Amino acid sequence: MNMLAIESTGKIASVAVMNLEQNKILGLTSLNSGYTHSQTLLPMIRDLLRNLNLKANQINYIACSSGPGSFTGIKIGVATAKAFAHALNIKIINVPTLDAMALNIFAYKKIIVVPVLDARREQIYGALYINNNFCSKRVSEYLNCDIKKIISDALKLKSEFALPLIFLGDGVEANKKILEEEKILFAPEHLNYQSAENIILCAKKILSDSNLKPESKYIFDYADFLPFYLRKPEAEQKLKES
Repeated sequence: MNMLAIESTGKIASVAVMNLEQNKILGLTSLNSGYTHSQTLLPMIRDLLRNLNLKANQINYIACSSGPGSFTGIKIGVATAKAFAHALNIKIINVPTLDAMALNIFAYKKIIVVPVLDARREQIYGALYINNNFCSKRVSEYLNCDIKKIISDALKLKSEFALPLIFLGDGVEANKKILEEEKILFAPEHLNYQSAENIILCAKKILSDSNLKPESKYIFDYADFLPFYLRKPEAEQKLKES
């Protein structure tokens, strides 16, 4: 059985394929060409499957990064996942983007990991996680707030559990001065981006958990799978205000 993963919520689009029986990622393709996913995502999937000598009907699950992130990027990824799932009559596994990003940082001991995405308007999308021995647990709500709010929450958690703390994501660059003033450690550049590799790892865990809980809220038919925005798109907000 094979799973195809799609990540298009940020500047870097990526796709990956895992063989579930072998527990092996067969291939991963990433392209950092800016927000051009409508032009590049389908060719990336086509070329990856071709290079792996797989046909579309050999894909048994689609895993998709559902947001938050770029509104347009989310729509493109979700629409692509829904089209594949409909055509192949397979399920979609919904992976919240921040959950997958938290997997960018691992340590053998406990560490607080805070992925933050630049949401513009001096806001971020983010959440707090405690990672331990290659497992990640979210310990906050998904947040749409200013950077100072999530810094305050993270510092309280750090003080409570006496754990090291690290921020990552493109929200770091947008708020680097504030993070430096608070003396907060942040990840190196190459660990700041979303990746289909982590989408597929999250989705595999969701599948494993669903064996115990068949009613999993993360596994959908194509018609029921929706984006996860955290806030309304700017166009909808302006329409409401007008």
